[in-house]
Amino acid sequence: MATVFQSLASHRGIRKLSSGLVIENAKDYAPRPDDHDYIRRNDAPWIKRFASAGGEAIISGDQKMRSDPAEREALVQTGMVVFFFDPAWNNFKFCDKCAMLLHWWPQTLGIAETAPKPSFWRIPATWNADAGIAQVSHADLSLELVERQKAAAPKIRARRAPAQTIHPAQPELDLLETKNDKTSDKQKA
Repeated sequence: MATVFQSLASHRGIRKLSSGLVIENAKDYAPRPDDHDYIRRNDAPWIKRFASAGGEAIISGDQKMRSDPAEREALVQTGMVVFFFDPAWNNFKFCDKCAMLLHWWPQTLGIAETAPKPSFWRIPATWNADAGIAQVSHADLSLELVERQKAAAPKIRARRAPAQTIHPAQPELDLLETKNDKTSDKQKA
């Protein structure tokens, strides 16, 4: 989609919205296997390269970036404003994704200019403008899940049962006496 938006950037309406914005493709920053910072299947190196070149915001369809510790840490440490697509975007065809991003483009640019750094945002998979782009946590998702589970877990209070005094089995003695009494009554008769 970066290529599509690079082409659209020359259009007067988009240029007016994007004033001074440079749209680049992540592939332009990805290290090659023989580079010193190459890490197989990891986006952290290109994120750091992009930030070093002055990059400030990323629009990504890669939800894994939020849960991969090295990638999330690179996004946070470099102070990126990151926009993720709602997972439902995976169900769209390429042209639909481009159209949807174009629909959200003005709001995305507005947030990118004013958002605190670092911050993560989710672009909804809807045409409904009322849905809005929502800020999401940039904390470790697995740790957040553990904390939510702890908070939701029922509180178990342990206490010692009071010490019980063991009494002789008085009822058993009564039964024996009653039984003996009945036996003696039979013997008397």
